Amino acid sequence: GSESTLPSCNFNGWANHDCSHGEDVGVCCQGGCTGGSGGGGGAGGGGGTSGLRLVGCRGDGCCRVEVEHAGSWGTVCDDAFTDANAQVVCRHVGCPTGGARQIQAFGGGSGPIWMDQVSCSGSESTLPSCNFNGWANHDCSHGEDVGVCCQGGCTGGSGGGGGAGGGGGTSGLRLVGCRGDGCCRVEVEHAGSWGTVCDDAFTDANAQVVCRHVGCPTGGARQIQAFGGGSGPIWMDQVSC
Repeated sequence: GSESTLPSCNFNGWANHDCSHGEDVGVCCQGGCTGGSGGGGGAGGGGGTSGLRLVGCRGDGCCRVEVEHAGSWGTVCDDAFTDANAQVVCRHVGCPTGGARQIQAFGGGSGPIWMDQVSCSGSESTLPSCNFNGWANHDCSHGEDVGVCCQGGCTGGSGGGGGAGGGGGTSGLRLVGCRGDGCCRVEVEHAGSWGTVCDDAFTDANAQVVCRHVGCPTGGARQIQAFGGGSGPIWMDQVSC
């Protein structure tokens, strides 16, 4: 349970498994943390900022922006959304800001449309610290959900840089399909594609590594057998951390 990334644990080898997606493992991190919003602020005191995530990513690495407010994930309207705003999104999820750009009418979201008329200078550390119309105050449809492309197709969520490895980086990890109790499906990126992790022999020690990998506290981390719901490759099986 002391590893910094999930792929640094022992496992059967990429895509070597005897599982179905019904066996996709889930993990619950402390306080329902799902990572992706970078390191702690400190300056603000308690409460933290709203979470932010990049989802529904296309082959070019551009993704829909979703923000968490009042316990629910929702989208951001593209009205007046600028590349300076996109830089803030990339910074918020822990990605490089260089070359960040926004995509009008990325679309595809569901649930509340939380933010509209967002106006950032580009130097803010989180998107909700920019000016906007107020939570859920908008005149948009989900066809206007904004997308963002961060440098190198980065989608955040894998915590701070390692350094020791000297380049190449680790496989990305993300927590998606989260339930009301804050438990989510584990997905790992390998060879340019996101896939799932099989629940065979998956332990709470493995769950601690998942939470650490995405930048969440490890205390009380636990795994959920047969969380399910994933698609695409099943990348990892018989994970032992």
